[in-house]
Amino acid sequence: MRLKTFLSPCTFTTRTSAERCVHGLEEDRDRVQGWRSCLTCRPCKKLQRIKAGRSRGIMGNHLSDLAPPGSLLPGFKCLHVVVIGLDSAGKTSLLYRLKLKEFVETIPTKGFNTEKVKVSVGGSRAVTFHVWDVGGQEKLRPLWKSYTRRTDGLVFVVDAAETERMEEAKVELHKISRSSENQGVPVLILANKQDLETALPVGQVEKLLGVQELSAGTLHHVHSCSAVDGRGVQQGLEKLYDMILRRKKTIKHSRGRRR
Repeated sequence: MRLKTFLSPCTFTTRTSAERCVHGLEEDRDRVQGWRSCLTCRPCKKLQRIKAGRSRGIMGNHLSDLAPPGSLLPGFKCLHVVVIGLDSAGKTSLLYRLKLKEFVETIPTKGFNTEKVKVSVGGSRAVTFHVWDVGGQEKLRPLWKSYTRRTDGLVFVVDAAETERMEEAKVELHKISRSSENQGVPVLILANKQDLETALPVGQVEKLLGVQELSAGTLHHVHSCSAVDGRGVQQGLEKLYDMILRRKKTIKHSRGRRR
């Protein structure tokens, strides 16, 4: 099975901007907003060669089709959603459960994967999500904000069977949701791996993550799911869609009152 994949973000600073080059994300934004990619980074030079040949590879190893976040393009009919969480939480398996409707064995994501998926909401209407699945290794977490900038919604995935890492997950959840770029962005928390007997129920996951301590202006929902058998995955995304709509309506209403 051949899947879209991307290289890891680099930490080189561009010569013309304080923005970080993320191997193509900034390169694509160069076409949209005039940003420039790193002029000295080797992977970015490799990017130019790869884009010329449009090569494809297996998940986590090579670079293929690049697409900027949908919310950056006017008239782009997609909701931009970023999937984050600790490493081994099952983020990539959830992405391809949505895309392929089946369980896919994956390797650790060293950069990010992206897919457009259609999800039926309300029993009939199909909504397209442009989903970005970002690696959760500790060295990559500081770069999450490069992907969540101007996103429509966040999906934070936790391994519900890995109780000993809940505190670590809590720290990262609160850090990313409280960052200035993500103020008010709806957050869907997926308690994954419910197919395991040791998985904690939603109530306990919510308590351990301190979800009620999130900002009052942040819409959030905790949902149980399993990438293995697919339970709860689509329903969770429907909840996120509802929260995104509520936020957009609130913003529109507040702008109307100022006029």
